Amino acid sequence: MDDRTLRLRTVRAAARELGLSDDGLRDVYVRTIGSRSAAGASAADLGRVLDALRAAGWVPKSRRRKGDRRPAGSAQARKIRALWVSAHNLGITYDPSETGLGEWIERQTGISAMNWVDPATLAKVIEALKFWIAREGGVDWPPADAGPLAARRAVIEAQLRRGGQLAAEVDIRRMGASELDAIIGQLGVEVRRRRAA
Repeated sequence: MDDRTLRLRTVRAAARELGLSDDGLRDVYVRTIGSRSAAGASAADLGRVLDALRAAGWVPKSRRRKGDRRPAGSAQARKIRALWVSAHNLGITYDPSETGLGEWIERQTGISAMNWVDPATLAKVIEALKFWIAREGGVDWPPADAGPLAARRAVIEAQLRRGGQLAAEVDIRRMGASELDAIIGQLGVEVRRRRAA
């Protein structure tokens, strides 16, 4: 199945989950791609529609396959997941799911799930992700002892350099983790939209 077909199916499923009527979905098409139909929409157009549906409250379901183990819960695993979502919000990867992350980890380590990877290898995965995000996303990572808020601010600064714009004048140095995460998510929609165009 090609990317366009997969995205079109996802758009239709998301519209059902949001309870949108056919006319409601057509309104979303008009606002996002300027057409009342997805017939001539490209994969990038459908990506913009999905971003609009996420902004309207749709939350993608996990694409976990049968036989997948529960996600690893160590501090290293949480950091890897946070970095993976940051890569998504910088427009580097399209798939922010646990499955997408697992596939990337398998390419890096040859092991299909984080809960089977030893801590030393997970540390290498963290460094590889940080290097990739710095190179492809333009993130200037702060020193390790600067803490997680500094890392979030570095992601926001990179998003702003990649074309994201804050809706209002805000001081990200005064914000907590949840506020910074919300801004990263909002800017991520805009950055992905610009990169897909």
